[in-house]
Amino acid sequence: MIKKLLLFSLIASTSVTFAQDANIFEPDSIKKKIEALQIRSSLRIDGIMNDAEWRKVKPTSGFTQIEPFQGKKPTQDTEVKVLYNKQYLYFGIFAKDSLGKKAIRATDFKRDFSFRQHDMVALSFDGL
Repeated sequence: MIKKLLLFSLIASTSVTFAQDANIFEPDSIKKKIEALQIRSSLRIDGIMNDAEWRKVKPTSGFTQIEPFQGKKPTQDTEVKVLYNKQYLYFGIFAKDSLGKKAIRATDFKRDFSFRQHDMVALSFDGL
């Protein structure tokens, strides 16, 4: 009986914890689009986006912040460029920072580190 009660309390406290984290803000009434440019060549993936194809595509910006101030304008600008060919979909993400190279730092790379404590960009795809 004590084991069942302990198991129930563990499950109940876990669901309460997740429920408190579910603050979802309304999407903007204007749908945002990122336009991708079709290219005929393949790009070299080296972290340096100096290929002529990257200069041809229009950057998209004006994203919305999620953490720490949900729904607000980001404090730093981010631009995204998208290219594609028959085989690949390429994303060029330019995450700017007013401090320049001084802002680049890695506080840790431990296994299972808390990625939410760092700047990050996430991509998600809706196949519909």
